[in-house]
Amino acid sequence: MASVPPGDINTQPNSKIVFNAPYDDKHTYHIKITNASGRRIGWAIKTTNMRRLGVDPACGVLDPKESTLMAVSCDVFDYGREVKSYPAGVYQPSWTNRTFVPGHEQRPYHRRVVQHP
Repeated sequence: MASVPPGDINTQPNSKIVFNAPYDDKHTYHIKITNASGRRIGWAIKTTNMRRLGVDPACGVLDPKESTLMAVSCDVFDYGREVKSYPAGVYQPSWTNRTFVPGHEQRPYHRRVVQHP
């Protein structure tokens, strides 16, 4: 049996967020994630720089047409010293179909991303 590809998700803002200086305060943006499909999906966010970028919640499950808010934050850092050692960082969403089985506990979908030093 062939698997059905997951439906689309929409994000607002839909292209990018930019964290501008000064970097001596923690900055946070809120992103709305919407399941635009007719199927239940599980979603997860991974970042390329876990030392600097935080995501909360980092994963979840959305029913058809359901939305959730996610906070993406840039932690305080010393620009002159740390930019050469650690790249700025990006975040990337991923998602998959989720099934619902009545009477069974539903666990949130997540993919653990481990960054090695």
